[in-house]
Amino acid sequence: MDQPSQSQSEICSPADQFLNGVKSGVNLWWVWVLGTFLIIVIWQVIGSIPTLAACEFVKSAQLVDFTCDGAMIEGASSLPSFVLGVSAFVIAMVGIWTVVRFLHKKPFANVLTARPRFDFNRVLFAMLVGFVIFATPFLLVVAGGSEDVAFQSPDILEYVLFLMFAIVLIPFQAGFEEVFFRGYLMQGFSLLTRNRMALVVVTAVVFTLPHLPNPEPWEYGVVPYVARVLTLGGFFALLTLLDGGIELAVGIHVINNLVYTLLAATSVSVIESPALFLIEVEEFRLFPDIVVLWVMLAIVLLILNRRYKWFSYSQLASSLTRRSD
Repeated sequence: MDQPSQSQSEICSPADQFLNGVKSGVNLWWVWVLGTFLIIVIWQVIGSIPTLAACEFVKSAQLVDFTCDGAMIEGASSLPSFVLGVSAFVIAMVGIWTVVRFLHKKPFANVLTARPRFDFNRVLFAMLVGFVIFATPFLLVVAGGSEDVAFQSPDILEYVLFLMFAIVLIPFQAGFEEVFFRGYLMQGFSLLTRNRMALVVVTAVVFTLPHLPNPEPWEYGVVPYVARVLTLGGFFALLTLLDGGIELAVGIHVINNLVYTLLAATSVSVIESPALFLIEVEEFRLFPDIVVLWVMLAIVLLILNRRYKWFSYSQLASSLTRRSD
């Protein structure tokens, strides 16, 4: 009597299980192209309507405390600009949910995870790990009395209000980017290739493109900024494939954005915030900045692998040192 065969979920790697989500629903190539186009339009065009409308109100009302330069509200508080700017990602999240459910005709969870349901415990654990790894070096620099870091003494009421909105809205910002780039687009690209390295590289490059109009690269240096965004995009893609879902990538992405919005910020940033500390930066540098980022992400990966056991280090070392015949 034959032994029962293993189920597909038992023999597939987490990456294969996640990428197999593309097989459900309507997955014709032109549907993915149309879906991508619709998501971008909803994100960039419809998502900008609240800011544009508020900007017109500021101009027509001739408010004393606020001005509108292009599509950016500036003035006595950074909160209105932040809320309006991040609201685009809330609208975009609704848009991508609509595209997946009604254009692709499949559950939204298909582009989030290979697990039966989205694992919020993974998100929270990744946020904890990310906070420890990202915030600790900065706090050590502050404790050492670095001249490049200055305490901003923000208004307490404004900071508390900003913190409350940031905790609610930044998960939408980071979450949408993970759903779109590491979920929707990665599965879409998997129709063209199942090569994991290619998927990591392609999604990292595509993730970098919408970040280029931000003011930081043009103020502090394009090459180091691009290297940083490419590194983060590639790392988020790697986590998604190793773990079979975007939950860990969402957690790391959210805490990264919260740390560099609420704890430390540069004077020129796409997100203006009353952060506790201002980092004085003349220019971004490939060395040591990117090397330090690689080390921090490597530590994050080691901690996450210890918990979720994707691979053993002895097997990894053996595969790296094995001689070919």
